[in-house]
Amino acid sequence: MATGSPVVGIQRRSAMSASSKIIHHPSPNFGPRRDVTRPDMVVIHYTAMDTAEAALERLCSPEFEVSAHYLICEQGTVYQMVEETMRAWHAGAGSWGAVSDVNSHSIGIELANNGRTPFAAAQMDALEVLLADIMARWDIRPEGVIGHSDMAPSRKSDPGPRFDWQRLARVGLSVWPTDSGFEISEAEFPAALTAFGYPEGPDAQRLAAFRLRFRPWATGPLSQGDREAIAGLLKEKTVGEEPPKLMPVGDGSYSLEFDGEDFDLVVQAIRRRYGKPTKKEYPTLTVYTVDGCELVYQNEWDDPCLVSDCAKGEEILRAVLDDILILKGRTSST
Repeated sequence: MATGSPVVGIQRRSAMSASSKIIHHPSPNFGPRRDVTRPDMVVIHYTAMDTAEAALERLCSPEFEVSAHYLICEQGTVYQMVEETMRAWHAGAGSWGAVSDVNSHSIGIELANNGRTPFAAAQMDALEVLLADIMARWDIRPEGVIGHSDMAPSRKSDPGPRFDWQRLARVGLSVWPTDSGFEISEAEFPAALTAFGYPEGPDAQRLAAFRLRFRPWATGPLSQGDREAIAGLLKEKTVGEEPPKLMPVGDGSYSLEFDGEDFDLVVQAIRRRYGKPTKKEYPTLTVYTVDGCELVYQNEWDDPCLVSDCAKGEEILRAVLDDILILKGRTSST
Protein backbone atom coordinates (compact mmCIF):
# COMPACT_ATOMS: atom_id res chain seq x y z
CA MET A 1 0.00 0.00 0.00
CA ALA A 2 1.37 3.39 -0.90
CA THR A 3 2.22 5.70 1.97
CA GLY A 4 3.05 9.21 3.01
CA SER A 5 4.61 10.47 6.21
CA PRO A 6 3.61 12.38 9.33
CA VAL A 7 4.94 15.90 9.70
CA VAL A 8 8.64 15.63 10.48
CA GLY A 9 9.73 16.21 14.07
CA ILE A 10 6.33 15.61 15.66
CA GLN A 11 5.83 12.59 17.87
CA ARG A 12 2.64 10.60 18.09
CA ARG A 13 0.53 11.65 21.06
CA SER A 14 0.52 8.98 23.73
CA ALA A 15 -2.80 7.40 24.60
CA MET A 16 -1.70 7.68 28.24
CA SER A 17 -1.58 11.49 28.07
CA ALA A 18 -5.32 11.81 28.42
CA SER A 19 -8.21 9.56 29.26
CA SER A 20 -11.60 9.18 27.60
CA LYS A 21 -14.28 7.04 29.09
CA ILE A 22 -15.37 4.40 26.60
CA ILE A 23 -18.98 3.27 26.90
CA HIS A 24 -19.68 -0.20 25.55
CA HIS A 25 -22.85 -0.26 23.45
CA PRO A 26 -22.76 -3.52 21.46
CA SER A 27 -24.02 -3.69 17.88
CA PRO A 28 -25.14 -7.00 16.35
CA ASN A 29 -23.79 -5.92 12.99
CA PHE A 30 -20.37 -7.55 12.71
CA GLY A 31 -18.58 -10.75 11.74
CA PRO A 32 -15.12 -12.32 11.65
CA ARG A 33 -12.32 -10.69 9.68
CA ARG A 34 -11.67 -12.43 6.37
CA ASP A 35 -8.20 -13.67 5.42
CA VAL A 36 -6.50 -11.40 7.98
CA THR A 37 -6.07 -11.75 11.73
CA ARG A 38 -5.45 -8.14 12.70
CA PRO A 39 -6.36 -4.67 11.42
CA ASP A 40 -3.75 -2.56 9.63
CA MET A 41 -5.90 0.46 8.73
CA VAL A 42 -8.28 2.95 10.33
CA VAL A 43 -11.13 4.53 8.36
CA ILE A 44 -12.61 7.79 9.63
CA HIS A 45 -16.24 8.68 8.87
CA TYR A 46 -18.85 11.24 9.78
CA THR A 47 -22.37 10.08 10.59
CA ALA A 48 -24.22 12.60 8.37
CA MET A 49 -26.99 12.62 10.99
CA ASP A 50 -28.29 15.41 13.20
CA THR A 51 -27.59 13.76 16.57
CA ALA A 52 -25.19 11.21 18.00
CA GLU A 53 -28.13 9.39 19.59
CA ALA A 54 -29.76 8.83 16.20
CA ALA A 55 -26.47 7.59 14.75
CA LEU A 56 -25.91 5.22 17.66
CA GLU A 57 -29.38 3.76 17.22
CA ARG A 58 -28.86 3.18 13.50
CA LEU A 59 -25.39 1.66 13.94
CA CYS A 60 -26.81 -0.82 16.45
CA SER A 61 -30.03 -1.73 14.61
CA PRO A 62 -30.03 -5.12 12.80
CA GLU A 63 -32.34 -3.83 10.08
CA PHE A 64 -29.77 -1.33 8.75
CA GLU A 65 -26.83 -3.77 8.62
CA VAL A 66 -24.24 -1.05 9.30
CA SER A 67 -21.89 -0.52 12.21
CA ALA A 68 -18.48 0.81 13.23
CA HIS A 69 -16.08 -0.04 15.99
CA TYR A 70 -16.42 3.38 17.62
CA LEU A 71 -18.64 6.44 17.64
CA ILE A 72 -17.34 9.72 19.11
CA CYS A 73 -19.91 12.32 20.16
CA GLU A 74 -19.46 16.08 19.91
CA GLN A 75 -18.78 16.28 23.65
CA GLY A 76 -15.99 13.67 23.40
CA THR A 77 -17.90 10.65 24.69
CA VAL A 78 -16.71 7.47 23.00
CA TYR A 79 -19.00 4.51 22.35
CA GLN A 80 -17.56 1.14 21.36
CA MET A 81 -19.99 -0.98 19.35
CA VAL A 82 -17.78 -3.72 17.91
CA GLU A 83 -14.66 -5.38 19.33
CA GLU A 84 -11.50 -4.42 17.43
CA THR A 85 -10.74 -8.05 16.62
CA MET A 86 -13.99 -8.33 14.68
CA ARG A 87 -15.08 -7.04 11.26
CA ALA A 88 -17.50 -4.10 11.52
CA TRP A 89 -19.66 -3.10 8.56
CA HIS A 90 -18.62 0.49 7.97
CA ALA A 91 -16.59 0.80 4.76
CA GLY A 92 -18.71 -0.81 2.05
CA ALA A 93 -17.57 -1.11 -1.55
CA GLY A 94 -14.20 0.39 -2.36
CA SER A 95 -10.48 -0.23 -2.02
CA TRP A 96 -7.22 1.29 -0.86
CA GLY A 97 -3.97 0.24 -2.51
CA ALA A 98 -4.02 -3.52 -2.81
CA VAL A 99 -6.77 -3.90 -0.18
CA SER A 100 -10.22 -4.59 -1.63
CA ASP A 101 -11.93 -5.81 1.57
CA VAL A 102 -11.40 -2.70 3.64
CA ASN A 103 -13.76 -3.86 6.39
CA SER A 104 -11.55 -6.87 7.11
CA HIS A 105 -8.40 -4.76 7.27
CA SER A 106 -9.66 -1.78 9.22
CA ILE A 107 -11.11 -0.27 12.36
CA GLY A 108 -13.95 2.14 11.68
CA ILE A 109 -14.43 5.35 13.66
CA GLU A 110 -17.62 7.38 13.21
CA LEU A 111 -17.67 11.03 14.26
CA ALA A 112 -21.06 12.50 15.13
CA ASN A 113 -21.31 15.30 12.59
CA ASN A 114 -23.93 16.28 10.04
CA GLY A 115 -21.32 17.05 7.36
CA ARG A 116 -22.02 20.79 7.41
CA THR A 117 -20.53 21.98 10.70
CA PRO A 118 -16.99 22.05 12.13
CA PHE A 119 -15.86 19.16 14.30
CA ALA A 120 -16.04 20.01 18.01
CA ALA A 121 -12.77 20.50 19.92
CA ALA A 122 -13.70 17.90 22.54
CA GLN A 123 -14.50 15.42 19.77
CA MET A 124 -11.14 15.94 18.06
CA ASP A 125 -9.33 15.64 21.39
CA ALA A 126 -11.05 12.32 22.05
CA LEU A 127 -10.25 11.14 18.53
CA GLU A 128 -6.55 11.85 19.03
CA VAL A 129 -6.46 9.81 22.23
CA LEU A 130 -8.46 6.90 20.79
CA LEU A 131 -6.53 6.87 17.53
CA ALA A 132 -3.14 6.89 19.27
CA ASP A 133 -4.26 3.99 21.44
CA ILE A 134 -5.51 1.93 18.46
CA MET A 135 -2.39 2.60 16.39
CA ALA A 136 -0.09 1.61 19.25
CA ARG A 137 -2.08 -1.53 20.03
CA TRP A 138 -2.13 -2.81 16.43
CA ASP A 139 1.07 -1.19 15.15
CA ILE A 140 -0.80 0.80 12.50
CA ARG A 141 1.31 3.37 10.65
CA PRO A 142 0.12 6.96 10.04
CA GLU A 143 -0.38 6.24 6.32
CA GLY A 144 -2.86 3.54 7.32
CA VAL A 145 -5.31 6.16 8.62
CA ILE A 146 -7.62 7.20 5.78
CA GLY A 147 -11.00 8.78 5.17
CA HIS A 148 -14.08 7.03 3.83
CA SER A 149 -13.88 9.25 0.75
CA ASP A 150 -10.31 8.06 0.06
CA MET A 151 -11.33 4.43 -0.47
CA ALA A 152 -14.69 5.15 -2.16
CA PRO A 153 -14.27 8.37 -4.20
CA SER A 154 -17.29 7.68 -6.40
CA ARG A 155 -19.83 7.52 -3.59
CA LYS A 156 -18.49 8.98 -0.33
CA SER A 157 -17.35 12.41 0.88
CA ASP A 158 -16.76 11.85 4.59
CA PRO A 159 -15.18 12.99 6.81
CA GLY A 160 -15.40 15.99 4.48
CA PRO A 161 -13.59 19.29 3.93
CA ARG A 162 -13.94 20.51 7.53
CA PHE A 163 -12.05 17.59 9.01
CA ASP A 164 -8.56 18.62 10.19
CA TRP A 165 -6.20 16.02 8.70
CA GLN A 166 -3.22 18.29 9.20
CA ARG A 167 -3.88 18.37 12.94
CA LEU A 168 -3.64 14.57 13.05
CA ALA A 169 -0.44 14.64 11.01
CA ARG A 170 1.18 17.07 13.44
CA VAL A 171 0.93 14.47 16.20
CA GLY A 172 1.90 11.50 14.00
CA LEU A 173 -1.61 10.13 13.54
CA SER A 174 -1.89 10.62 9.78
CA VAL A 175 0.09 11.97 6.83
CA TRP A 176 0.40 15.38 5.20
CA PRO A 177 2.39 16.50 2.11
CA THR A 178 5.91 17.82 2.60
CA ASP A 179 8.18 19.56 0.10
CA SER A 180 9.32 16.90 -2.34
CA GLY A 181 12.02 18.51 -4.44
CA PHE A 182 10.65 16.89 -7.59
CA GLU A 183 7.69 17.32 -9.92
CA ILE A 184 4.77 15.17 -10.99
CA SER A 185 3.54 16.08 -14.48
CA GLU A 186 -0.11 16.35 -15.43
CA ALA A 187 0.18 13.10 -17.39
CA GLU A 188 1.73 11.33 -14.38
CA PHE A 189 -0.86 12.53 -11.87
CA PRO A 190 -3.36 9.63 -12.31
CA ALA A 191 -0.62 7.04 -11.77
CA ALA A 192 0.61 9.01 -8.77
CA LEU A 193 -2.84 8.82 -7.17
CA THR A 194 -2.83 5.06 -7.73
CA ALA A 195 0.64 4.81 -6.21
CA PHE A 196 -0.58 6.61 -3.10
CA GLY A 197 -3.55 4.27 -2.74
CA TYR A 198 -6.59 5.73 -4.49
CA PRO A 199 -8.67 3.17 -6.41
CA GLU A 200 -8.95 3.44 -10.17
CA GLY A 201 -11.88 5.40 -11.55
CA PRO A 202 -12.76 8.62 -13.38
CA ASP A 203 -9.98 11.19 -13.05
CA ALA A 204 -12.37 13.91 -11.91
CA GLN A 205 -13.69 11.80 -9.02
CA ARG A 206 -10.22 10.84 -7.87
CA LEU A 207 -9.00 14.45 -8.00
CA ALA A 208 -12.05 15.54 -6.00
CA ALA A 209 -11.36 12.90 -3.34
CA PHE A 210 -7.68 13.85 -3.15
CA ARG A 211 -8.54 17.53 -2.77
CA LEU A 212 -11.21 16.78 -0.18
CA ARG A 213 -8.47 15.50 2.11
CA PHE A 214 -5.36 17.47 1.19
CA ARG A 215 -6.58 20.66 -0.57
CA PRO A 216 -10.22 20.99 0.53
CA TRP A 217 -10.91 24.44 -0.84
CA ALA A 218 -9.19 23.96 -4.23
CA THR A 219 -11.35 24.25 -7.34
CA GLY A 220 -10.99 24.08 -11.10
CA PRO A 221 -8.84 21.80 -13.25
CA LEU A 222 -5.76 19.94 -12.06
CA SER A 223 -3.23 22.50 -10.79
CA GLN A 224 0.39 22.75 -9.80
CA GLY A 225 -0.70 22.70 -6.16
CA ASP A 226 -2.32 19.30 -6.67
CA ARG A 227 0.80 17.94 -8.37
CA GLU A 228 3.07 19.29 -5.65
CA ALA A 229 0.91 17.75 -2.92
CA ILE A 230 0.92 14.22 -4.38
CA ALA A 231 4.65 14.52 -5.11
CA GLY A 232 5.27 15.34 -1.45
CA LEU A 233 3.30 12.33 -0.28
CA LEU A 234 5.07 9.95 -2.67
CA LYS A 235 8.50 11.37 -1.89
CA GLU A 236 8.04 10.63 1.80
CA LYS A 237 7.04 7.06 0.97
CA THR A 238 10.43 6.32 -0.58
CA VAL A 239 12.62 7.40 2.35
CA GLY A 240 14.67 4.39 3.40
CA GLU A 241 13.18 2.10 0.74
CA GLU A 242 15.12 0.02 -1.73
CA PRO A 243 14.25 1.39 -5.19
CA PRO A 244 13.08 -0.87 -8.03
CA LYS A 245 15.91 -2.00 -10.30
CA LEU A 246 16.43 -3.63 -13.69
CA MET A 247 18.94 -6.48 -13.61
CA PRO A 248 20.47 -8.66 -16.37
CA VAL A 249 19.96 -12.32 -15.50
CA GLY A 250 21.86 -14.01 -18.35
CA ASP A 251 21.11 -15.18 -21.91
CA GLY A 252 19.84 -11.74 -22.85
CA SER A 253 17.12 -11.80 -20.18
CA TYR A 254 16.29 -8.93 -17.85
CA SER A 255 14.44 -8.85 -14.53
CA LEU A 256 12.61 -5.84 -13.10
CA GLU A 257 12.72 -6.31 -9.33
CA PHE A 258 10.46 -4.29 -7.06
CA ASP A 259 8.79 -4.24 -3.68
CA GLY A 260 5.53 -6.17 -3.52
CA GLU A 261 3.61 -3.03 -2.57
CA ASP A 262 4.62 -1.49 -5.90
CA PHE A 263 2.87 -4.13 -8.02
CA ASP A 264 -0.21 -1.97 -8.61
CA LEU A 265 2.07 0.85 -9.75
CA VAL A 266 3.88 -1.50 -12.16
CA VAL A 267 0.61 -2.59 -13.76
CA GLN A 268 -0.58 1.02 -13.95
CA ALA A 269 2.62 2.06 -15.75
CA ILE A 270 2.19 -0.78 -18.27
CA ARG A 271 -1.42 0.18 -18.94
CA ARG A 272 -0.59 3.86 -19.41
CA ARG A 273 2.11 3.14 -21.96
CA TYR A 274 0.88 0.00 -23.72
CA GLY A 275 -2.78 -0.50 -22.88
CA LYS A 276 -4.29 -3.27 -20.79
CA PRO A 277 -2.12 -6.42 -20.96
CA THR A 278 -3.52 -9.89 -21.43
CA LYS A 279 -2.49 -12.47 -18.88
CA LYS A 280 -2.38 -16.20 -18.21
CA GLU A 281 -2.13 -17.36 -14.61
CA TYR A 282 -0.22 -20.43 -13.43
CA PRO A 283 0.36 -21.77 -9.89
CA THR A 284 3.60 -19.87 -9.25
CA LEU A 285 3.70 -17.25 -12.01
CA THR A 286 1.64 -15.09 -14.34
CA VAL A 287 2.51 -14.38 -17.98
CA TYR A 288 1.56 -10.92 -19.22
CA THR A 289 1.55 -10.15 -22.95
CA VAL A 290 2.49 -6.52 -23.47
CA ASP A 291 2.73 -5.05 -26.96
CA GLY A 292 3.29 -8.56 -28.35
CA CYS A 293 6.02 -9.41 -25.82
CA GLU A 294 5.71 -11.88 -22.93
CA LEU A 295 6.65 -10.70 -19.42
CA VAL A 296 6.75 -13.34 -16.69
CA TYR A 297 5.65 -12.18 -13.24
CA GLN A 298 7.11 -14.32 -10.45
CA ASN A 299 5.77 -13.57 -6.98
CA GLU A 300 6.91 -16.63 -5.03
CA TRP A 301 10.34 -15.14 -4.32
CA ASP A 302 11.31 -12.70 -1.56
CA ASP A 303 11.21 -9.88 -4.11
CA PRO A 304 8.63 -10.15 -6.91
CA CYS A 305 9.85 -9.43 -10.43
CA LEU A 306 8.95 -9.21 -14.08
CA VAL A 307 11.27 -11.14 -16.41
CA SER A 308 11.69 -10.87 -20.18
CA ASP A 309 14.07 -12.70 -22.51
CA CYS A 310 13.94 -10.42 -25.56
CA ALA A 311 15.20 -6.96 -26.52
CA LYS A 312 11.70 -5.56 -26.84
CA GLY A 313 10.90 -6.83 -23.37
CA GLU A 314 13.95 -5.06 -21.99
CA GLU A 315 12.73 -1.85 -23.60
CA ILE A 316 9.29 -2.26 -22.02
CA LEU A 317 10.72 -3.02 -18.58
CA ARG A 318 13.06 -0.03 -18.75
CA ALA A 319 10.17 2.28 -19.68
CA VAL A 320 8.08 0.92 -16.79
CA LEU A 321 11.02 1.35 -14.42
CA ASP A 322 11.45 4.97 -15.47
CA ASP A 323 7.78 5.69 -14.78
CA ILE A 324 8.03 4.16 -11.31
CA LEU A 325 11.24 6.00 -10.42
CA ILE A 326 9.83 9.33 -11.54
CA LEU A 327 6.71 8.81 -9.45
CA LYS A 328 8.88 7.94 -6.47
CA GLY A 329 10.97 11.07 -6.92
CA ARG A 330 14.13 9.25 -7.94
CA THR A 331 16.43 9.61 -10.94
CA SER A 332 15.36 7.75 -14.07
CA SER A 333 17.35 4.72 -15.24
CA THR A 334 18.43 6.34 -18.48
